[in-house]
Amino acid sequence: MNRSVMLFVLLIAMIFAVGCATDQPGVKNRLGAYETMVAANPAAATSAAKKAMEQMKLINIESTSTELDGKVTGQNAGGDEVVVAIAIAGDGVSRISVRVGWTGDSATSQAVLKRIRALLK
Repeated sequence: MNRSVMLFVLLIAMIFAVGCATDQPGVKNRLGAYETMVAANPAAATSAAKKAMEQMKLINIESTSTELDGKVTGQNAGGDEVVVAIAIAGDGVSRISVRVGWTGDSATSQAVLKRIRALLK
């Protein structure tokens, strides 16, 4: 029985660590949060995320960033919180994660990521 539990825990950990591919190249779904890497420092990525949310007409947008990370939050019309978390991933590279609501919303998350990536080109 202990072996079965250990295998189950290992399987869940692997799914969480690896994530699932999406139909957008370079984007992974990790338990409802959509992630990608961008060629920008955290401050530039945070600025792009804020602008993307403004262009998408989200409400109650708040933004903060440092040289190491950033965060932008807002709400959609239904009241779901949209959170974009940015973390440094290397020299001039940032990891961006988007989660909509508690469980995630695939279409909205991918739309936000697509808009951020377009703004950083």
